[in-house]
Amino acid sequence: MSEANWYFNIQKQVSELMAPPLKEVLEKADDNIRGPISPLIERKINAGANMRPLIFFIGYCIAKKKVLDIRALNNDDRRIIGEATAALELENISTYYINHYLDNKADIKDESDAKNRVLAGQLCRDLSHKIIADSEVFSDKQKFTATNTINEIDRDIVYAQFMDINKLIFKNIGLYYNQKDYLEEYFKRCRLISGQFYGRCAELGIKIGDDKHDEDLCENITDLYTNIASLGQFSNDIGDFAPPEMHTGTLEKNYYKDYGSDFLNGRLTYPNYLLLTRADEEDKKFLEETRETRFDRERIIRIIQMLKKYNIFDDSMHLLKSEFKKEKKNLKVEKGDLRTLISSSLILCKHNKLIKSIRDSNAF
Repeated sequence: MSEANWYFNIQKQVSELMAPPLKEVLEKADDNIRGPISPLIERKINAGANMRPLIFFIGYCIAKKKVLDIRALNNDDRRIIGEATAALELENISTYYINHYLDNKADIKDESDAKNRVLAGQLCRDLSHKIIADSEVFSDKQKFTATNTINEIDRDIVYAQFMDINKLIFKNIGLYYNQKDYLEEYFKRCRLISGQFYGRCAELGIKIGDDKHDEDLCENITDLYTNIASLGQFSNDIGDFAPPEMHTGTLEKNYYKDYGSDFLNGRLTYPNYLLLTRADEEDKKFLEETRETRFDRERIIRIIQMLKKYNIFDDSMHLLKSEFKKEKKNLKVEKGDLRTLISSSLILCKHNKLIKSIRDSNAF
């Protein structure tokens, strides 16, 4: 079996352990609740491979000092992994629903739908805690650890959302005296909105797997996933400008519903920071008009051409690659199957298929 198939089979098998607790959540939900929460939960059940559950499992394997054969696990281990990953994924789903509202996603039908996204987010957060509280296989100490971890994840994401709305926004660009000053704040946001979630998934896996775990190794793995996944968020911000035809749906039906979402919402991501600081007066006027009128085909093409004109895509990719190369050197696990599994997951944490679509666009 090739290394890629081996890796993806493990990811798939972990998701299969997570699916039953998520299905049970929907089956037990009141009819009034099931409607708002079911779309994303069902998507996660059917996805077949989910990244955060995999990282929890990797942490669990680190605690056990080997890559576990999921098919050979006893029932308690299977339930622990399944319930923990389901709780983590419900927390993740809750942030998606709330971000739909905060980002004013184009698929929101009306004001009632927007409000229901927020309520769905709150409900999923509550269900995340309920899975842990009702578990029959978690010890009291494991329940405390899991609940505390989910609370920490939630707290940091809320603070990052606050930064997105109130701090790292276009009108505050003058607060940053130089790029170094800006990047310090920007990577803090990437860490809080995404990186820390991945890091804590690994950390929780280690702590649930062995309450007498190696503290230094736990810290190393937590920091590693946090930092790499923060770069994954950076990668996602670059992908915000991927051409619409590279996304699901037809170009004629709808310009990608999230195309330029960060730009339209005035989020000061790194590509947007470079756009605002490098554009000449004519292009700045065009950018302001685009935010008011939103995108059409011609504006999309011109924005992508500006990414090339001002070296924004190239400079963003250079920073991403250099930071990733630096971070991946910090893995302190001996060579073997476990290190191979970790290394494979780190690459996917950073990977964003939308970046390739930008690079391959005719505009470049």
